[in-house]
Amino acid sequence: MAAQVVKTLQQEVWDKATEAFEKGDKNGADFFLKIYGQMGSTLNAPDKPDILRASSSNAVNPALNIAKQSNNKMSIVFIKGSLPKHFDVRFTPYFDRNIQEFRGPIPLTIFDKNWQRDAIQWYTNRRSKGDEKDGNYIGYKYPNEWSQLFSKWTTNHWNFYITFRDFEAECFLISSGNGVRSDFSG
Repeated sequence: MAAQVVKTLQQEVWDKATEAFEKGDKNGADFFLKIYGQMGSTLNAPDKPDILRASSSNAVNPALNIAKQSNNKMSIVFIKGSLPKHFDVRFTPYFDRNIQEFRGPIPLTIFDKNWQRDAIQWYTNRRSKGDEKDGNYIGYKYPNEWSQLFSKWTTNHWNFYITFRDFEAECFLISSGNGVRSDFSG
């Protein structure tokens, strides 16, 4: 036999406020929250409802980008998280292409953030139009994988894992939006 749940009047008012908020009824939610505030609440209600939670994959799905859905061509749409941060360092084009095509070489030492920063800076200062056209890497020298300390290996391995996890998720979202099965989806 299921235990009967007895709700207090305060709990019922709080439930009605959250129900109105979830339905998008701002006036109703404000009404019930004002009543709730005057009741001298004994419940542990959150100070502010969590309105930043995504209810679908639209937030990370590039195919359903909000900026593309804007009707006004003259307005600027800012999407939280769409601009690169100071720590979002990418790879040189050679390694970026190898990662996207999942072909070698992809040494573990290129996942070191300091090496990435130095390699990008070296690449922007020294590159020429014909660099790496024949498939050989002639860019910034990367350290030998066998010369790493355990802590550096662990950090690089974690960055490797994160890079391919994010890349795989992006490939899966792009391919599932088109109805095409991705090579990475299993």
